[in-house]
This record gives sequence, C-alpha cells and structure tokens, in this order.
Amino acid sequence: VNAAEAIAAGDAAWTPIPAPPVAVHGVGGAIHGNAFHLIGGSRVAATAVNTGTVQVYRFGPSRAAALSRPRAGSPAGTSR
Repeated sequence: VNAAEAIAAGDAAWTPIPAPPVAVHGVGGAIHGNAFHLIGGSRVAATAVNTGTVQVYRFGPSRAAALSRPRAGSPAGTSR
C-alpha cells in the first residue's frame, strides 16, 4: 500500500486520503472504533519478510490522517 482511498457509506465515489507512512504489500487490515489498522505486510512484493509494524488511521469529522510514527508508548521500531 503506497496510496489510500476511503469511501463513506452512501457515497458514490472513493476519496483520496493520506498514504500510510510505510508502504507495504500483503498487509492485513482491521477497523476498531474510528480507526483503521494496517497490520504487518512486507516492504517488497512476493516476499515473506514482515515489517512488524501496525499503522493506524483515525477518522473523525475532519479528513482522515495517518498517525505519526513512532509514537510515545510504542515498542521500538513499531507504531500503534
């Protein structure tokens, strides 16, 4: 993932949002509350080397934004 788009329920078109801080391939994703989590992934396509990162997008009344990384409280080399 090196680009991202979002769509709101009822909208007819996707809207570009900020790209994740770390571009990844084969990443897992989950939504929890108002946040979308990108979990793991590889920096190179067709490899099994996991980045070991969790990237988080928080959504609210304003436009979506990726959280800075690393952040206080995150284990070294990861973001939460």
